[in-house]
Amino acid sequence: MIKSKTFETGNFYLASYLIAQGMELLTISKVDDRHCKFVFIDIDINKREQLVRDYNFAAQDASSVLVDARRLIQAIRSLKEKLHQQI
Repeated sequence: MIKSKTFETGNFYLASYLIAQGMELLTISKVDDRHCKFVFIDIDINKREQLVRDYNFAAQDASSVLVDARRLIQAIRSLKEKLHQQI
């Protein structure tokens, strides 16, 4: 997998959050029957690092992690569809 200008995570909900925050999903690569990696185009590394840091460590009600519910639900649905298409 191309390492430059990409970011990978195996966390489904982090991937959903990043999509809802506007990051572009490049591909989903299957690791094994139960695990996969979500690969994102990582144009703005500083922004991505901040999003991941906020997702993991910000207080639950921090404004930096608030996302429009409809965008998050759409991101979750989209990822689930893509995962099921790979089966």
